[in-house]
Parts: sequence; C-alpha cells; structure tokens
Amino acid sequence: MPDANLWGTDGTVSAIARSGNTLYIAGSLGALGPNTGGGVPLSSRTATPELPYPKVTGYVYTSVADGNGGWFIGGDFTAVGGLPRSSLAHILRDGSVSAWAPSQDDHNVNSLVVSGGTLYVAGFFHSMDGQPRQDLAAFDVVSGALLPWNPDADGSLDVRPVVRALAVRGDTVFVAGDFTQVGGLPRAGLAAVSGRTGLVLGWYPGAANSEILVLALLGNSLYVGGYFTQLAGQTRNRAAAVDISTAALLPWNPNVTGPDDPYVGSPRVWALATRQSAIYLGGQFLGVGGQPRNALAAVDADTGRVLAWNPTPRHPYSYPYPYVRSLAVEVDTVFVGGNFETIGGAARVSLAAVDANTSAATGWNPRPDYDHDAVALAVSSGVVYAGGTFVTMGPWQPRGCFAAIDLTTGTLKDWDPHDNGIGATGVLVSGGKVYVTGDFTFIGGQPRIGIAALDTLTGAALPWNPGTDNWIDAMAMVGGRLYVGGQFSNVGGMPRFRAAALDTATGIATEWSANVDDDVTAIAASGGTLYLGGWFRHVGGEPRASLAAVDAATGSVQPWRADCDGIPSALIVDDSTVFVGGEYITTVNGQPRTDLAALDAATGAVKSWDAHLSGSVVNPTPAVGALALSGHTLYVGGDFYSIGGQVRPCLAAVDDSLGVASGWAPRSDFLVRSLMVSGSTLYVGGHFGAMSLLPCHGLAALSIPVDPTPPPAPFALAQNFPNPASDGTTFRFTLPAALVAKLSIYDIQGRRVATPVQREVLQAGEHDIPVPLGALRPGLYLYRLEAQGMTATRKMLIVR
Repeated sequence: MPDANLWGTDGTVSAIARSGNTLYIAGSLGALGPNTGGGVPLSSRTATPELPYPKVTGYVYTSVADGNGGWFIGGDFTAVGGLPRSSLAHILRDGSVSAWAPSQDDHNVNSLVVSGGTLYVAGFFHSMDGQPRQDLAAFDVVSGALLPWNPDADGSLDVRPVVRALAVRGDTVFVAGDFTQVGGLPRAGLAAVSGRTGLVLGWYPGAANSEILVLALLGNSLYVGGYFTQLAGQTRNRAAAVDISTAALLPWNPNVTGPDDPYVGSPRVWALATRQSAIYLGGQFLGVGGQPRNALAAVDADTGRVLAWNPTPRHPYSYPYPYVRSLAVEVDTVFVGGNFETIGGAARVSLAAVDANTSAATGWNPRPDYDHDAVALAVSSGVVYAGGTFVTMGPWQPRGCFAAIDLTTGTLKDWDPHDNGIGATGVLVSGGKVYVTGDFTFIGGQPRIGIAALDTLTGAALPWNPGTDNWIDAMAMVGGRLYVGGQFSNVGGMPRFRAAALDTATGIATEWSANVDDDVTAIAASGGTLYLGGWFRHVGGEPRASLAAVDAATGSVQPWRADCDGIPSALIVDDSTVFVGGEYITTVNGQPRTDLAALDAATGAVKSWDAHLSGSVVNPTPAVGALALSGHTLYVGGDFYSIGGQVRPCLAAVDDSLGVASGWAPRSDFLVRSLMVSGSTLYVGGHFGAMSLLPCHGLAALSIPVDPTPPPAPFALAQNFPNPASDGTTFRFTLPAALVAKLSIYDIQGRRVATPVQREVLQAGEHDIPVPLGALRPGLYLYRLEAQGMTATRKMLIVR
C-alpha cells in the first residue's frame, strides 16, 4: 500500500534521491499536493473536505445525493476507497463505500438522477451488470438490483451514441445527448421515456442539429444546452427551452455566441442551474443575448433576457479560453466548476462560489489543481460533492522541474530552485550538494546550462558550474568524481563526447574520456568499473553495441562485452551481475531477451536468468525504465504488463536468481520511470495515477520486505556459450542444493563422447564449466546434466 501522507504531482517524476528525511525529486512536476482523488465532498460553508471520505481513483463526471446523507457517483474510475468500482459507486453517509458494485464495459457514466426509489444512469456503455444496456440503465436504490428499464439509445452508421444528461419529472425521464434513435424510434438528441417501463413517449420537439450536453427543469419548461444551433427546425444558439407537456419549442432564446475558434472549437453550453426565476448558463462562450459574458451568465427563465449578474471567469492566457463545466445552487450561492483562475473579482482555481445577487466570489476556496477541470457539482445538506479530472485539492503548490519532500510529514518543503526548464533528467545528493540535470538555463538564482549543484537547504545554485551543450541523461558519483553521460559534445569546459568525469570542486572536466560515439542513457558503477548503456556502437574506438564497461580511473575500454540491439535506459550492479533494462531490446550477446537481462559482471556473458517481460494487447511493446535492488529482489519499473510469469503492470519485484515475480503487486496504472530503495521503502516516480487501487500521482512510497532470505536456486541447464562453438565452450547450470552432479556430452547417435563433470559434489547455485572441444568433430551434439534423479538435456553445434 502506498504511504497515504506522501504528496503527489500532476506531472511526471523522472528521478529520485534521498538525503536524511528529505526526498528530492526531478521531472516535469507541475502541482504537488495531497492525493485527494477525483471526487471530494466539501463543506458548503468552509470548503474543507468532509472527513472521512473515500478517495476516487480516476475521474468523477457526475454525482447525486442518495437522500440518506450519502452519494452516488459516476464517471471514469476504477476504484473508490481502495475497492474496485467500475465507473459507478455508492458512498454512504459515514464515508464508507457500499458493497454495491455493478459492472459495466469500462466506459463512462455521464449523468445520474435519483427519483423515488430508482437511480437512473446515462453515459457511454454497451452493458451494465452483465446485461445489455445501450447508454441508459436503472437500478433499485435500496437493493442495488439492475432494473429491466432499457430505453436503448442508438445512433447512425457514423455516430456512436452517447447520452450526456438526464432530467426527471414525475414518471417521465428526459434524456439528451448525441443519438438518432431511442427505443427504435427517431429521436435526434432529445427524447422522453417512461420512468417505469422505459418505453419511448410521444413527446418530441424535433431534431437538434448537434449534441445536447445538459438539461435543467424549472416550472413547466425543460431547458437544454449544448453545441446545437438549431432545434425543431428553428434557430437556437446553444441554449433553448421546450414545454414539457406539449414538446413545443418555447420563444426563450439567450443566443449564446463565440468563441468560434479552430483550436478550441465552437461555443457550447456545458452547464445549467436554476434559482427562483433565473437560469444560470456555464460553458465556453463570449456573449449571451448580445451582451459580453465570459463562460458564465444568468438569464431570465421566462424571457431569456440577460441579467446583470456577471462574475466573469478569466484565464491569464488567451489559450485556452476559460470555461465552466458545472454549476450547483444553494440558496444565494452559485457554485461554479471548470477551468479558470479568477472569478467574481478574486483568484480562484477551477472551483469557486459566487454570490447569486452581487456576482462577487465568496471566501469559499477549495483549490483543485490548475489546468484540470471541476466537471461535476452537486449540493445537498450543506455538502458540495465536487468531481472532476483534478488529482489534488487544497494546499498544493507549484514546482518546475525540482522539488523536495519532507518524509516526516509527506508534504512539500519550501526548497525551490525556481528553474526555467520544462523537464529534468536527474537528481543526485552527495557531499552536501544536490546535483541536478535537465533542460534549464537558469536555476537557483543563477545562469546554469543543463547541470548545476544546489544548496540542500535553500535551493540556491552553488558556484560549481560545468555547463554543457546538450542534455545530460545519466549521473554516477564514484571516488569523488561525478560521471555524466548524455547527448553532449562539450561539458565542464572541455570537449567530451557523450561521457565525462567532472571535478566536484571546480566543475571542470577531468582528463578522463571514454570517447563514446553516440548518446549515453545509463551509467552504473561497481568497484573501479563504469558500465555504460546507450545508443552508441563504439567506445574508445572499440566496437561496443549499446553496452560497454570502462575503467573509472583511465576511461579505457574493458574486455567486458555484451552487445545488444536496443536502447538500455537502466543499469544496476550487484556483486556479480549487471542487470540491464531498456526498450526495443530483443537480443543480448546473441541470446533472446526482451528489454531486461542479467549479465555476468566480469565477462559480460548472458546469464540464464530471464524474467520474460511482455506487453499488453493495447501496448504490445514493453519497456523497462528503472531498476532497484534490495537484498535478492530486483524491482523493475517501466511500461509492461507481465513479468516473471505474473501479471504485474508497470512495476514488479523479481527474484534476482530465479527471475520469478514475487507476490508483491502494487498495480501501477501507468509508466514508472524511477526507483530508489531506502531501508524498507521503495520510492517510485513516473507518470502513473494509482497504486494498489488508490490515487497516487507521479510519486509513491511503498513498503517492501527487508533483505528476504533468498529462495533456493532451481535445477536448470542453460544453453552453452558460445553456440555454435569451435575450440571450446562453457556449460552453465544451477543446482538447488549441494548435490552429486554429472555432465555428459553425446553424439547424435547417443554415444557418450565426453564427461566434463564426473559425479562430483557441487554446491548450490550457479556453475560455469569451461570445456575444450578440440578432440570432437564438427557436428550436432547433446549434453545432459544429471543430479539426484533430475535430468536436463540441450543441443549444441560444433563448427570449424
């Protein structure tokens, strides 16, 4: 389970480093704040969350009070309160999630209405709770049972139907959206059906020429808003009213206009709310009734005349235009959700309360994160349930590429280097300095190009200033030198191609030079050796395809060789093994491996260890972006679906000798880009939105076992290397315990021609047996391992 106190980000975390109780993170961060999820019940007086409440993993598009202090919510989500819920859930008055868990076919729920003992559901789905339902369904509120009610919205050959809005009066359910038929009868965008039987009623004003998005009832009128410019054959720009008894189009015509922009589309009305004799309209527009109104207006319910009320939502940039997605009214307060940064003369981000008489913003200010929408608002008994695409609400703070988290509280520290970059590649803490890399040219109050050292307490740039002419993608600290790799040809004031060693006192590049011919994307150190991964094909003038080992002191290329055909992006080394992860890797040293391999740290030989990484149906190409080791467990992060024989999306724990996945299964819902182990905690960074069905955005702290006892090695016989062989080869196998073992070679006729291991007691673990082959003729042979009744046989080829 993720640490619930650790703040998340609406951006991406690409690198992590820890120093004491401070976690430094790098990436494209945006807003950092508590992981509130996509739906939060708020006090209508104070805007503080009504505790306790279950966090929604995903987006809430609609909510409605259940009449008993709780809420029904719908949208596009996978879990509520850590329990799996497929875009529909019932939250009880005590903040718990009810057992009601109807299934649907993984599409959206757009509108909910409770009437009597029935919950009506509209959206974009084909089935509900295992039964066919086309965009409309109904449930018994008490039992939760799916009702037979099935109006069946449909479209044309080129229109996939969707129902956007519902409104109920008595036994009539009004439905609106983008459809051409309901119940087999022609109904373009608007229809009325029986609330008991689901049969389509005769009521029909005529076709809308574009999508209807929202409905509201007041008196004997049904008010509609959307994209349309015509309804029932008459001009109505984005808003209209229809008599609910006769279906006659009423004269009410607010005439909503502009912007009509190729980047943001045509004007539209997204939200409607009623109060006394006023209709409130929210959307994306610039004018109503010939008067300037920016995204929000009030008009007379009878005449359509624009009222003086004008809170004027604004966004500081010309694109995107501000817009309003949701409205709710409580007495003299209009709650407004959308995408804006000021409204009613006050700074408010995406969610606000406006006085219905004066147009001024009240003190109510819940602060969802910027550039995300508050899509759904419902108010009942002093509580506003706010839903949307936001990931945090409340005391969030903006950051650029770098931030620091206080691990005692999980909250953001004041530390802020105020960089001007849009992305960061690395962060490393050593010697009381925070080393950072990215695309910035100014950081910590000083000009610094691509690399800098920052004060651990203030974030100010230190005098150390190597500078670089291109991206630095990897860092490693060895023996007081900072080794860097990337896309540069100059760094530290010296010409250095793709790899360099920087003096940590002066920032000047040392004489060390590996002379790499293309980008270096990963660096790992072990003893006096640096392992490099990247796009290169030569290092130090020697052929090395994507992987190489160089001397940390001299830069000379080591004999170690493990050519691969893809792009390594993650390297980590233990005592005897180099683990490499990346993308587009299919072979390493001629052995088939998919984006993850284990190599002998001394020779580069591919070990028999294979975690068998695979992608999903949606994304069949897997990738590994991060690795971390704890004891005998290798933690793997990236973009994949299964690993080690188990479904483990994007994050897994794999045994470092067997290659099998453990039971540890955090279920990340998207990309993992960085990993770091500290004691019993694995810190995870990436672009994900959930861990273990809980909202957890971009950053997570997960508990892990501390140095578990290694499982026994398997009885396994690997392919000899090299194969085909000439004068000699190496046989590799593992034993689960100390056993009497025998290794024999047979010709194709089954005659034993050599016995490299003659009934010897060998210890548990991996064994490499080099064998000369000069006495054997070219041809096909078999070799067999026997131990305590277990046998394994493979083929080899000798050529000369």
